[in-house]
Amino acid sequence: MGWLTLLSLAKLGFYLGVVSFIGMNAMRLFLRHGRNGNLTIDTAWHKPVLVVQWSCLLISLVCLAAVVPLSAGMLLDEGLTGLTDSLMLQISWESTVGEQTQVRLLAVVMALVCTYWGGKIYAHPNLSKAWLGAWLLTSAVFAASFTFSGHTAEASWLAKGLVALHVLMAGWWLGSLYPLIRLCRLQDVVKLQNQLHRYGNQAAVWVGLLLTSGVALLMMLLLNISGEVNTTYLVVMGGKLVLVTVMLCFAAYHKWRLVANMHATEDCQQVKKSIVAEAVVGTLVIAVTATLTSSFGLVH
Repeated sequence: MGWLTLLSLAKLGFYLGVVSFIGMNAMRLFLRHGRNGNLTIDTAWHKPVLVVQWSCLLISLVCLAAVVPLSAGMLLDEGLTGLTDSLMLQISWESTVGEQTQVRLLAVVMALVCTYWGGKIYAHPNLSKAWLGAWLLTSAVFAASFTFSGHTAEASWLAKGLVALHVLMAGWWLGSLYPLIRLCRLQDVVKLQNQLHRYGNQAAVWVGLLLTSGVALLMMLLLNISGEVNTTYLVVMGGKLVLVTVMLCFAAYHKWRLVANMHATEDCQQVKKSIVAEAVVGTLVIAVTATLTSSFGLVH
Protein backbone atom coordinates (compact mmCIF):
# COMPACT_ATOMS: atom_id res chain seq x y z
CA MET A 1 0.00 0.00 0.00
CA GLY A 2 1.54 3.32 -1.12
CA TRP A 3 2.18 6.41 0.95
CA LEU A 4 -0.49 8.41 -0.89
CA THR A 5 -3.07 5.72 -0.17
CA LEU A 6 -2.18 5.76 3.53
CA LEU A 7 -2.39 9.56 3.58
CA SER A 8 -5.79 9.40 1.88
CA LEU A 9 -7.04 6.94 4.51
CA ALA A 10 -5.70 9.17 7.30
CA LYS A 11 -7.51 12.17 5.82
CA LEU A 12 -10.68 10.11 5.44
CA GLY A 13 -10.56 9.28 9.15
CA PHE A 14 -10.03 12.94 10.02
CA TYR A 15 -12.92 14.04 7.79
CA LEU A 16 -15.26 11.64 9.62
CA GLY A 17 -14.57 13.56 12.83
CA VAL A 18 -15.22 16.89 11.11
CA VAL A 19 -18.59 15.95 9.63
CA SER A 20 -19.75 14.17 12.79
CA PHE A 21 -18.97 17.15 15.02
CA ILE A 22 -20.51 19.76 12.72
CA GLY A 23 -23.50 17.80 11.45
CA MET A 24 -24.55 15.84 14.53
CA ASN A 25 -24.50 18.91 16.73
CA ALA A 26 -26.40 20.87 14.09
CA MET A 27 -29.07 18.16 14.15
CA ARG A 28 -29.24 18.32 17.93
CA LEU A 29 -30.00 22.02 17.70
CA PHE A 30 -32.51 21.41 14.91
CA LEU A 31 -34.36 18.68 16.81
CA ARG A 32 -33.98 20.20 20.24
CA HIS A 33 -37.07 22.37 20.47
CA GLY A 34 -40.44 22.62 18.82
CA ARG A 35 -42.29 25.86 18.32
CA ASN A 36 -43.81 25.57 21.79
CA GLY A 37 -40.39 25.25 23.43
CA ASN A 38 -40.71 21.54 24.33
CA LEU A 39 -38.20 18.85 23.40
CA THR A 40 -39.29 17.40 20.06
CA ILE A 41 -37.66 13.97 20.51
CA ASP A 42 -37.06 11.44 23.25
CA THR A 43 -33.89 12.26 25.17
CA ALA A 44 -32.72 8.65 24.63
CA TRP A 45 -32.09 9.61 20.99
CA HIS A 46 -28.98 11.54 22.07
CA LYS A 47 -27.08 8.57 23.52
CA PRO A 48 -26.34 6.49 20.38
CA VAL A 49 -25.62 9.66 18.39
CA LEU A 50 -23.20 10.77 21.10
CA VAL A 51 -21.43 7.37 20.99
CA VAL A 52 -20.93 7.66 17.22
CA GLN A 53 -19.73 11.25 17.59
CA TRP A 54 -17.15 10.24 20.21
CA SER A 55 -16.00 7.32 18.04
CA CYS A 56 -15.56 9.51 14.95
CA LEU A 57 -13.63 12.16 16.88
CA LEU A 58 -11.27 9.58 18.39
CA ILE A 59 -10.70 8.05 14.95
CA SER A 60 -10.09 11.56 13.67
CA LEU A 61 -7.49 12.21 16.38
CA VAL A 62 -5.61 8.96 15.67
CA CYS A 63 -5.62 9.53 11.91
CA LEU A 64 -4.55 13.14 12.29
CA ALA A 65 -1.60 12.09 14.46
CA ALA A 66 -0.46 9.86 11.58
CA VAL A 67 -0.40 12.59 8.92
CA VAL A 68 3.02 14.11 9.69
CA PRO A 69 4.82 10.72 10.08
CA LEU A 70 3.23 9.50 6.84
CA SER A 71 4.32 12.68 5.07
CA ALA A 72 7.85 12.16 6.44
CA GLY A 73 7.83 8.57 5.22
CA MET A 74 6.71 9.67 1.77
CA LEU A 75 9.51 12.28 1.63
CA LEU A 76 12.23 9.78 2.51
CA ASP A 77 10.58 6.92 0.59
CA GLU A 78 12.79 4.26 2.16
CA GLY A 79 10.19 2.08 3.83
CA LEU A 80 9.05 2.42 7.41
CA THR A 81 12.27 4.14 8.53
CA GLY A 82 10.91 7.43 7.23
CA LEU A 83 8.15 7.35 9.83
CA THR A 84 10.66 7.97 12.61
CA ASP A 85 13.41 9.84 10.77
CA SER A 86 13.96 13.00 12.84
CA LEU A 87 15.01 15.18 9.89
CA MET A 88 12.05 14.16 7.72
CA LEU A 89 9.67 14.60 10.66
CA GLN A 90 11.04 18.09 11.28
CA ILE A 91 10.68 19.03 7.62
CA SER A 92 7.09 17.76 7.55
CA TRP A 93 6.21 19.47 10.82
CA GLU A 94 7.56 22.82 9.60
CA SER A 95 5.85 22.58 6.20
CA THR A 96 2.28 23.61 5.34
CA VAL A 97 1.26 20.03 6.18
CA GLY A 98 2.60 20.50 9.71
CA GLU A 99 0.95 23.92 10.09
CA GLN A 100 -2.36 22.50 8.95
CA THR A 101 -1.99 19.52 11.29
CA GLN A 102 -1.35 21.82 14.26
CA VAL A 103 -4.53 23.78 13.59
CA ARG A 104 -6.48 20.56 13.11
CA LEU A 105 -5.13 19.10 16.35
CA LEU A 106 -6.35 22.22 18.11
CA ALA A 107 -9.76 21.83 16.48
CA VAL A 108 -10.05 18.14 17.45
CA VAL A 109 -9.10 18.88 21.07
CA MET A 110 -11.68 21.68 21.13
CA ALA A 111 -14.23 19.29 19.63
CA LEU A 112 -13.53 16.64 22.28
CA VAL A 113 -13.96 19.19 25.07
CA CYS A 114 -17.11 20.53 23.44
CA THR A 115 -18.52 17.00 23.05
CA TYR A 116 -17.77 16.13 26.69
CA TRP A 117 -19.44 19.38 27.75
CA GLY A 118 -22.38 18.81 25.44
CA GLY A 119 -22.91 15.28 26.72
CA LYS A 120 -24.00 16.80 30.01
CA ILE A 121 -26.44 19.31 28.52
CA TYR A 122 -27.74 17.82 25.24
CA ALA A 123 -30.95 16.53 26.78
CA HIS A 124 -31.53 19.51 29.08
CA PRO A 125 -34.43 21.84 28.25
CA ASN A 126 -32.25 24.95 28.45
CA LEU A 127 -29.59 25.50 25.80
CA SER A 128 -26.22 26.82 26.97
CA LYS A 129 -25.25 29.83 24.89
CA ALA A 130 -21.64 29.32 25.96
CA TRP A 131 -21.70 25.78 24.54
CA LEU A 132 -23.32 27.06 21.32
CA GLY A 133 -20.51 29.61 20.97
CA ALA A 134 -17.91 26.89 21.58
CA TRP A 135 -19.47 24.67 18.90
CA LEU A 136 -19.55 27.50 16.36
CA LEU A 137 -15.95 28.48 17.12
CA THR A 138 -14.70 24.89 16.87
CA SER A 139 -16.57 24.38 13.59
CA ALA A 140 -14.97 27.58 12.25
CA VAL A 141 -11.48 26.33 13.21
CA PHE A 142 -12.17 23.02 11.46
CA ALA A 143 -13.30 24.86 8.33
CA ALA A 144 -10.35 27.27 8.41
CA SER A 145 -7.88 24.36 8.58
CA PHE A 146 -8.84 23.37 5.04
CA THR A 147 -7.39 26.62 3.67
CA PHE A 148 -3.81 25.91 4.80
CA SER A 149 -2.84 23.59 1.97
CA GLY A 150 -3.95 22.41 -1.43
CA HIS A 151 -5.30 24.62 -4.20
CA THR A 152 -6.33 27.48 -1.93
CA ALA A 153 -3.15 27.77 0.14
CA GLU A 154 -2.02 30.67 -2.05
CA ALA A 155 -5.48 31.72 -3.19
CA SER A 156 -7.43 34.88 -2.42
CA TRP A 157 -9.39 35.40 0.76
CA LEU A 158 -12.57 34.98 -1.26
CA ALA A 159 -11.48 31.51 -2.32
CA LYS A 160 -10.52 30.65 1.25
CA GLY A 161 -13.93 31.84 2.43
CA LEU A 162 -15.65 29.66 -0.17
CA VAL A 163 -13.62 26.64 0.99
CA ALA A 164 -14.60 27.26 4.62
CA LEU A 165 -18.27 27.70 3.71
CA HIS A 166 -18.17 24.55 1.57
CA VAL A 167 -16.69 22.53 4.44
CA LEU A 168 -19.28 23.78 6.93
CA MET A 169 -22.23 23.02 4.65
CA ALA A 170 -20.83 19.61 3.67
CA GLY A 171 -20.29 18.78 7.33
CA TRP A 172 -23.84 19.82 8.12
CA TRP A 173 -25.30 17.66 5.35
CA LEU A 174 -23.19 14.51 5.75
CA GLY A 175 -23.12 14.67 9.55
CA SER A 176 -26.90 14.94 9.74
CA LEU A 177 -27.53 11.57 8.05
CA TYR A 178 -26.85 9.26 11.00
CA PRO A 179 -29.05 11.32 13.36
CA LEU A 180 -31.79 11.11 10.70
CA ILE A 181 -31.40 7.33 10.56
CA ARG A 182 -31.86 7.18 14.34
CA LEU A 183 -34.80 9.54 14.08
CA CYS A 184 -36.58 7.07 11.79
CA ARG A 185 -37.02 4.79 14.83
CA LEU A 186 -39.80 7.09 16.05
CA GLN A 187 -43.07 5.22 16.34
CA ASP A 188 -45.16 8.35 15.82
CA VAL A 189 -45.43 8.55 12.02
CA VAL A 190 -47.00 12.01 11.98
CA LYS A 191 -44.31 13.41 14.27
CA LEU A 192 -41.55 11.87 12.16
CA GLN A 193 -43.11 13.20 8.97
CA ASN A 194 -43.26 16.72 10.42
CA GLN A 195 -39.62 16.55 11.52
CA LEU A 196 -38.44 15.27 8.14
CA HIS A 197 -40.48 17.94 6.37
CA ARG A 198 -38.85 20.66 8.49
CA TYR A 199 -35.45 19.10 7.86
CA GLY A 200 -36.05 19.09 4.10
CA ASN A 201 -36.96 22.78 4.11
CA GLN A 202 -33.83 23.65 6.09
CA ALA A 203 -31.61 21.38 3.99
CA ALA A 204 -32.63 23.22 0.82
CA VAL A 205 -30.83 26.29 2.18
CA TRP A 206 -27.51 24.77 3.19
CA VAL A 207 -27.33 22.36 0.27
CA GLY A 208 -27.84 25.37 -1.97
CA LEU A 209 -24.96 27.13 -0.22
CA LEU A 210 -22.85 23.98 -0.54
CA LEU A 211 -23.40 23.76 -4.30
CA THR A 212 -22.98 27.49 -4.88
CA SER A 213 -19.70 27.67 -2.97
CA GLY A 214 -18.39 24.50 -4.62
CA VAL A 215 -19.17 25.61 -8.17
CA ALA A 216 -17.82 29.13 -7.54
CA LEU A 217 -14.61 27.71 -6.07
CA LEU A 218 -14.08 25.29 -8.94
CA MET A 219 -14.61 28.07 -11.48
CA MET A 220 -12.14 30.34 -9.68
CA LEU A 221 -9.52 27.59 -9.66
CA LEU A 222 -10.00 26.74 -13.34
CA LEU A 223 -9.87 30.38 -14.40
CA ASN A 224 -6.61 30.97 -12.52
CA ILE A 225 -4.63 27.96 -13.77
CA SER A 226 -1.15 28.93 -14.92
CA GLY A 227 -0.05 25.52 -16.20
CA GLU A 228 -1.34 22.42 -17.94
CA VAL A 229 -4.51 21.00 -16.42
CA ASN A 230 -4.18 17.57 -14.83
CA THR A 231 -6.83 15.50 -16.62
CA THR A 232 -6.71 12.81 -13.92
CA TYR A 233 -7.79 15.41 -11.37
CA LEU A 234 -10.69 16.44 -13.59
CA VAL A 235 -11.76 12.81 -14.04
CA VAL A 236 -11.74 12.16 -10.27
CA MET A 237 -13.52 15.47 -9.66
CA GLY A 238 -16.11 14.43 -12.23
CA GLY A 239 -16.64 11.19 -10.31
CA LYS A 240 -17.15 13.19 -7.13
CA LEU A 241 -19.73 15.41 -8.85
CA VAL A 242 -21.58 12.30 -10.05
CA LEU A 243 -21.73 10.99 -6.47
CA VAL A 244 -22.97 14.35 -5.20
CA THR A 245 -25.65 14.29 -7.90
CA VAL A 246 -26.74 10.85 -6.69
CA MET A 247 -27.02 12.25 -3.14
CA LEU A 248 -29.13 15.14 -4.44
CA CYS A 249 -31.41 12.64 -6.17
CA PHE A 250 -31.79 10.74 -2.89
CA ALA A 251 -32.60 13.99 -1.07
CA ALA A 252 -35.23 14.94 -3.66
CA TYR A 253 -36.70 11.42 -3.52
CA HIS A 254 -36.96 11.65 0.27
CA LYS A 255 -38.60 15.05 0.27
CA TRP A 256 -41.02 14.78 -2.61
CA ARG A 257 -41.87 11.07 -2.61
CA LEU A 258 -41.15 9.15 0.60
CA VAL A 259 -41.82 11.82 3.24
CA ALA A 260 -44.84 13.17 1.39
CA ASN A 261 -46.42 9.68 1.36
CA MET A 262 -45.66 8.51 4.90
CA HIS A 263 -48.70 6.85 6.43
CA ALA A 264 -47.50 3.76 8.32
CA THR A 265 -44.50 2.36 10.20
CA GLU A 266 -43.44 0.49 7.07
CA ASP A 267 -43.06 3.84 5.32
CA CYS A 268 -40.69 4.98 8.08
CA GLN A 269 -38.49 1.95 7.44
CA GLN A 270 -38.45 2.74 3.74
CA VAL A 271 -37.24 6.25 4.49
CA LYS A 272 -34.60 4.84 6.82
CA LYS A 273 -33.24 2.46 4.16
CA SER A 274 -33.08 5.27 1.64
CA ILE A 275 -31.17 7.54 4.05
CA VAL A 276 -28.73 4.68 4.79
CA ALA A 277 -28.07 4.42 1.04
CA GLU A 278 -27.53 8.19 0.89
CA ALA A 279 -25.07 7.94 3.79
CA VAL A 280 -23.10 5.23 1.97
CA VAL A 281 -22.80 7.49 -1.09
CA GLY A 282 -21.83 10.36 1.22
CA THR A 283 -19.00 8.27 2.66
CA LEU A 284 -17.76 7.65 -0.88
CA VAL A 285 -17.81 11.41 -1.50
CA ILE A 286 -15.60 11.92 1.58
CA ALA A 287 -13.25 9.17 0.38
CA VAL A 288 -12.93 10.74 -3.07
CA THR A 289 -12.29 14.14 -1.47
CA ALA A 290 -9.53 12.64 0.67
CA THR A 291 -7.98 11.14 -2.45
CA LEU A 292 -8.18 14.42 -4.37
CA THR A 293 -6.44 16.36 -1.60
CA SER A 294 -3.70 13.72 -1.23
CA SER A 295 -2.95 12.29 -4.64
CA PHE A 296 -3.80 14.71 -7.41
CA GLY A 297 -3.08 18.32 -8.23
CA LEU A 298 -5.16 20.53 -10.47
CA VAL A 299 -2.10 21.26 -12.64
CA HIS A 300 0.86 19.09 -13.62
